[in-house]
Amino acid sequence: MDSEKRLERDIVFEDHLYQAAATVRGRYDVDAVEAYYTWWGFSEENWALGPRLGLTWYRIELGIELEADVNGDPVGSGALEDSVSADLPAPTLGAAWRWTPAEDWRIVADAGWFSTEINDIDGSITYARAGVEWHPWARFGVLVDYTLSNIDARTERDAFSGLLEMRNSGLRLGLLYRF
Repeated sequence: MDSEKRLERDIVFEDHLYQAAATVRGRYDVDAVEAYYTWWGFSEENWALGPRLGLTWYRIELGIELEADVNGDPVGSGALEDSVSADLPAPTLGAAWRWTPAEDWRIVADAGWFSTEINDIDGSITYARAGVEWHPWARFGVLVDYTLSNIDARTERDAFSGLLEMRNSGLRLGLLYRF
């Protein structure tokens, strides 16, 4: 996702007018890969319920660019730019439910949560999904679902305090492998 904002301001200093302007561009990109395992502890003919262990690996990229000018002349070298990328693992423990209304079709729902404190970082992750799966082959299938993942992490240290609140939600289309 990209965003751009143009800022303009007239500055009067010692009876001189300076027309200052800046363009700020921001970039945000998230990629996620998910793996999970469900043990179907309670299984009937057309439904099952069991514990679920999952891990979603997020790759987050942030970037910002600034161009500034006064009276149409670039300030400094004309532009400042910086970016950062980070990997964020998000584990979850929870439960999964499935219902098989017809051959090769499943209605699924999962929910999970994980909380930990590691190296003075207090974090919690909540996860939920609901969807439809189609399994025309023995080991492979297709899914359409809606997922919601919420990550909250906080830290308070002598020289640093931080807060991460990330919500990732939306409709997904994916491939499934069963073993």
